[in-house]
Amino acid sequence: MKQCLFCGQKVFVQRYCGIPDRLGMSKKLHAILECAFCHSFQVEPIPSAEEMARLYPPAYAFKETTGGPGRRFWNRIEWQIFYAPVLRACVNLVRRHTGVEQGKILDIGCGSGLRLKEFSRAGFQTEGVDFSKEDVDYAREKLGLAVTRVNIEEENLPEGNYELVMAYWVMEHLREPALLTRKIYAALKSGGWAVCGVPLSDSLVSRVFRGRWSAVREAPRHLGIPSRKGMRELLKQAGFQKVFWKPVSLFELAGDVALSLWPRGNFVLTQNKPGWVGVGDRLMTGFLTLLGLPLVGLITILKFPPGLTVFFAQK
Repeated sequence: MKQCLFCGQKVFVQRYCGIPDRLGMSKKLHAILECAFCHSFQVEPIPSAEEMARLYPPAYAFKETTGGPGRRFWNRIEWQIFYAPVLRACVNLVRRHTGVEQGKILDIGCGSGLRLKEFSRAGFQTEGVDFSKEDVDYAREKLGLAVTRVNIEEENLPEGNYELVMAYWVMEHLREPALLTRKIYAALKSGGWAVCGVPLSDSLVSRVFRGRWSAVREAPRHLGIPSRKGMRELLKQAGFQKVFWKPVSLFELAGDVALSLWPRGNFVLTQNKPGWVGVGDRLMTGFLTLLGLPLVGLITILKFPPGLTVFFAQK
């Protein structure tokens, strides 16, 4: 019998059906189940490991140098306007809520290494792991980072080695997120912090957009989308004591709204299109992001649960 990926309970209700893959890697339509106990989401059926390997494009993360001259020029604009402020805000958020100003940090699912590079610039000793060869090669060769290609579901981590272990936008992709949280707990030094970025199934954005929400349309790569209760259970079962969450930056929250409204603007869909093809979709996404900033700012002020959040947990 299937069980919730986050709290382990075994009672589900169907939340959505007929959900298409927004990247078109899968031609099937998918159902989304909701755990009756913690209200986390789960895709049905969960693909096999062999199927999952075919559902990801070669590169799954933003890079400044992708595409021809016109596209690279646009990527540099996106970096300056959106990605650089978002990642610097990430560094500040982690420092503010963990109190960790330096030390050894591991980024699980580091992608092309842009987040890790900002932590390196901030004075941390950085390491990263990711499953994508193209992204890992970029992080190592273009950014000079210590990044290794690893299937984190199969490999162990060195124990008691890090002040911080980050896993941004990773838990929702895993067949066994509980296994990763235990590995993170073991990899941390005493007093160290886990920092996990996740979409929230019980967020206001999830309720408003329903089956059009970008995190739902990432099925079947998103095997599960946790609720606040589901993530707390997951982290506490791994041994963490102090657990709390904070919203990501307003730019990221507004970007999530924009991609729910205009899914064609996803970077993965546009990155390899020639010349300026696809830039129009990115411009539309950028316009909708700016338009959504006041809305997500109000959501944050009123303390509604945001669509994208960061969980902090201390060992």
